[in-house]
Amino acid sequence: MAEAFFNTAAILTEGLEDWFASSAGIYAYEGTKASRPAVKVMDADYGIDISQHTSRMVSEELIAATEIVLCMTPEHRDIIVSLYPEYFDKVHTLKRYVDKHVKSEGITDPYGSYDEAYSECAKEIKENTDKLILMLAR
Repeated sequence: MAEAFFNTAAILTEGLEDWFASSAGIYAYEGTKASRPAVKVMDADYGIDISQHTSRMVSEELIAATEIVLCMTPEHRDIIVSLYPEYFDKVHTLKRYVDKHVKSEGITDPYGSYDEAYSECAKEIKENTDKLILMLAR
């Protein structure tokens, strides 16, 4: 969802047209489609089609090629840093990156939950992705 929110906003934002996000997971099964609730919420609530999204695993090559790695949870950040410590300075949580004073820096993964959980998660990701777009556009 974060990839879709970012990429949709970036192409419409002056100065960010060439920026893009690419999602990868630490527990992802390579090539798995987005969950039905995620597809439904993104389409119904935001008009964004993620039905063709497929998952991929995070890798050193991927991290090395990026400017910044934004994780949804501190646990994910910590795992990536432990796997690839040489890139620690570019790995952050999304919420902490856009707001240094945030109290809770994690965004709960709704996987396996009901549509309402996906809707809440999407709302939180969108709020923080919007902050990121504003930050980068300055």
